[in-house]
Amino acid sequence: MNRFLVNWIRRALNQLAAIWTGSTDRNAVTAAAALIDSELTIDPATKGKPHGARFRTFRAPPLIVLFQVLDQDCRVDIVSVKRIGDPVNGSKP
Repeated sequence: MNRFLVNWIRRALNQLAAIWTGSTDRNAVTAAAALIDSELTIDPATKGKPHGARFRTFRAPPLIVLFQVLDQDCRVDIVSVKRIGDPVNGSKP
């Protein structure tokens, strides 16, 4: 079993920061981000749900992330994060 590096790309980090700053429960946001990091380090291709051909979504309330698994690099790129229930560009991941 390979361990994967979880990489939050800059856009996702900025989104997470905005969610955290605007949250009334920052502890919940922090805990969800930590859970995402922890869960996606092992067998990330089995976590969450498929979203198109290359991406998956993973929920850790109050957050949902859109991520891509890069098997050859043993890396997961989190490309987007939002608060569950918030639209992203008019659609839900």
